[in-house]
Amino acid sequence: MARLVGWVLSTAIMFSVVYGLYPGNLTVPLSSVYAALGHTAWAIGVSFIVIQCCTGSATMIDSLLSLRLIYPLSRLTYCAYLVHPIIMLITASQMDGPLHLHNDIVLILYFGNLVASYLMSFCISIAFEAPIVNLLKIAFTSKKRIR
Repeated sequence: MARLVGWVLSTAIMFSVVYGLYPGNLTVPLSSVYAALGHTAWAIGVSFIVIQCCTGSATMIDSLLSLRLIYPLSRLTYCAYLVHPIIMLITASQMDGPLHLHNDIVLILYFGNLVASYLMSFCISIAFEAPIVNLLKIAFTSKKRIR
């Protein structure tokens, strides 16, 4: 019963963080509460899912997150996280005038920045991360003597 309540609360918290601002007419106090507590609430929701996966209570979600198919993208995700502000800054600095945002324009900008971030992180990973990981494997693997 407690696990079910945890899943319901976790899902409700995460949906409220993502979709809680949908109408868009926020007052200043509500906006400040959301800005102050939104990241913490999201972390609480995700932490429950992580705990459930680590304890073996969420085998379906754990097997979905552990698919070999998404392993290459998972290696690039942190680098893409670090690179995407630079991509966004470059995109914004290349505009020569104001941008009137509509849903289509936001979607195009989002996917453009997403693809550019992952391409840049792939290049950085191939240039820096992969060679360093290989060097560390060579340096720190124990050499067993074969007789």
